[in-house]
Amino acid sequence: MVYLSDKFCYAGSFAGLGFLSLYLSGKIKAFDHKGHVAKLCIVFLPLLTACLVGISRVDDYWHHWQDVFAGGLLGLFLLTAKML
Repeated sequence: MVYLSDKFCYAGSFAGLGFLSLYLSGKIKAFDHKGHVAKLCIVFLPLLTACLVGISRVDDYWHHWQDVFAGGLLGLFLLTAKML
């Protein structure tokens, strides 16, 4: 069981941080017509963190880049399915 959770760690982190990003964008109303750049930086910070987790996995030779990319897509799919 621990082995499987290690393999799906990136998809879960991307889904969780993606949800945090969507939650923050809704709370601070990032996409209104006032257009503050600081709001967008706050919204994209969790997604950047998720990408940095994936880059660190590839850089430390824990995963192949294809695994990380597929995990990110899987995380986005799970996030979209959960939000709908």
